[in-house]
Amino acid sequence: MPMVGWFNPAQLLRIAMQAYQTAGVISLVDEREVQALLAGPTDKVHDYSAKPELWFDFVADLGDGFDPTYAVAWALAQKSLGVPGAPDLRRGELLVMGGDEVYPAASRDNYENRLIGPYRAALPFAEPPLDLYAIPGNHDWYDGLVSFLRLFCQPTWIGGWRTRQTRSYFVLKLPHGWWLWATDIQLERDIDRPQMEFFMDASSKLQKGDRVILCTAEPSWIQSAFGIARPYKSLSFIERALIERREATLAVTLTGDRHNYARFEAADGSNRHKINAGGGGAFLSGTHDLPASIELPKGDRATERFDRTSVYPDVGASRAGVWRALPFVWWNKWFGLMLALLYMVFGFVVQSASRTHLLQWPRQLYPDVATIPVDSLQNFLRTAGATFIEIAEKEPAGRVIRALLGVFVRSPAVLTFALVIIAGLAAFALASRRCQARRDQIFALLFGTLHGVLHLALGIALLVALTKLNAGVLHLSTASVMAQLALAIEMAVFGTLLGGMLMATYLIVANLVAGLHDQEVYSAQANPNFKNFLRMFIDGSGKLTIFPLGIDSPGTWTLDPDAASDASWFKRSGDPLAVHLIESPISFPPSTRS
Repeated sequence: MPMVGWFNPAQLLRIAMQAYQTAGVISLVDEREVQALLAGPTDKVHDYSAKPELWFDFVADLGDGFDPTYAVAWALAQKSLGVPGAPDLRRGELLVMGGDEVYPAASRDNYENRLIGPYRAALPFAEPPLDLYAIPGNHDWYDGLVSFLRLFCQPTWIGGWRTRQTRSYFVLKLPHGWWLWATDIQLERDIDRPQMEFFMDASSKLQKGDRVILCTAEPSWIQSAFGIARPYKSLSFIERALIERREATLAVTLTGDRHNYARFEAADGSNRHKINAGGGGAFLSGTHDLPASIELPKGDRATERFDRTSVYPDVGASRAGVWRALPFVWWNKWFGLMLALLYMVFGFVVQSASRTHLLQWPRQLYPDVATIPVDSLQNFLRTAGATFIEIAEKEPAGRVIRALLGVFVRSPAVLTFALVIIAGLAAFALASRRCQARRDQIFALLFGTLHGVLHLALGIALLVALTKLNAGVLHLSTASVMAQLALAIEMAVFGTLLGGMLMATYLIVANLVAGLHDQEVYSAQANPNFKNFLRMFIDGSGKLTIFPLGIDSPGTWTLDPDAASDASWFKRSGDPLAVHLIESPISFPPSTRS
């Protein structure tokens, strides 16, 4: 499967409709509560504590384009990875998927083609079998969690991995006093009562000195820094009321959602970390807009600071990567064509309004308008009213601008069309994930309004320029069908190219100047590079080591017809896949309990 085209108009419409329908369903029925009713009484803790040591992996934001998804799956499937600084990283006995297991939205076919297929091909068979657990992200919730539950919450094999959970959240008891808790936040809603009771029961099993790895589907600590405080409150409550109250420690919080790697460490030296590792296969997200430090609530009044210690890609590469959106129209041709059609419709509305309104102006102000031979026009477009085109063909730019302003003043249809476009693009800017503070909202409103005005101006400029080109250079009479056909083709071509360039310029400038559209400026590129995942190891003494692993370029994978049935079915074109440490391994010494 190719990378998802997030700016494809049909794709956007499908996702919007599905998200709207899902919001209506889950407002009436919380699927997490249904799971609790159907789950058996033994559905509590998955116990791995008897193992003397344990290797396990974490990956998030996968199931997009084949090449990046397969590159990460291939690395996860290898019995051992040798990377500089860590020559023998054994394959995880269990794999935790941290949200957004498929794009653009959950469905049986999307899971089959974008997740199950690549992972089955990367590891068709494993002996002994490997365990697989997953929590849903927002894209997994877009069908009401139906496909996710069918795939992950009943016995299923995905190649050499087998699913073990029966709910969309779970608890793993790991060796030497380590635990892994994974929550389902259901599109940033509160944690439901059955799930809270589930974790309260898990909390009762904690002992003094135990340490917890908490997995969640969104980096709420980053959202908190941008002014979205609500999602972090649930995690803060779990940490204070369910973990620290038992004299245990929340050592690591893992998440995805942002498609990069970023680690924040507690400033008090307590060796607590919050790690975003969302590089499982989806388009790259930037790191240059991440805050250098975050103040998070700790109880009712106190706060604690977490400092950014490592990001991948680095800030310089991330900022430079924004400019990769410049050839926007190359990756988003259908969106560019939609802009061109918008320009044509706007031009048609202006022309239609001009016949009615321009001819009613006082002749002493615009004496030449009355001499335009409107009655002799034959084709449909001109019959609808081509007064504005006639002015554009025969008059200088100043007269054209005055005529256009007159149409705006006198025509409710033109004014409404323009205001809808401007308001829509202002709302698009305000919807940027960072727009919570008043300053950011003001910037967004200004940038969005200017963006809308520029698109309207470009549509009119194209109409005027192409009309003059056809009349003055190609010598096509405005009254001819050939002229109108040429104008439509030219508007489609030049509107697509210039509209795409304007969109790209807006996204780049708005991001670099005001920090807006951190998601859109990268989703427009479908950049498959800079993938990442975490490999973790609890040794015999109880020491936990986290190895953050990066893949700069997934490359291209082709079918290997000579591969054994239990080996990877695809091979990388060119050099072997290069996996490296993003930063030095993160270590947690054995606890006193261990």
